[in-house]
Amino acid sequence: MKVVLISMPDVIPIVIHEMALHMPNHGIACIGGNVDEEHGVTLIDLVRKRSSISAYLTKTLKRITPDLKRFRGN
Repeated sequence: MKVVLISMPDVIPIVIHEMALHMPNHGIACIGGNVDEEHGVTLIDLVRKRSSISAYLTKTLKRITPDLKRFRGN
């Protein structure tokens, strides 16, 4: 199964010594690293992507073609 994990860019920059830093999301990397080997995992970290997010995601997801499943809650 092709899996895509996306980190949205809704983060607050960390200010250190009058310089703003945007830290990568290590959470999705940790999850992706623990997925079974028979699955392909792609990480998309949008922290640095601030413009044209919709167009970027559309283009990228068409290229990756992840397996999509619909899950219904109880």
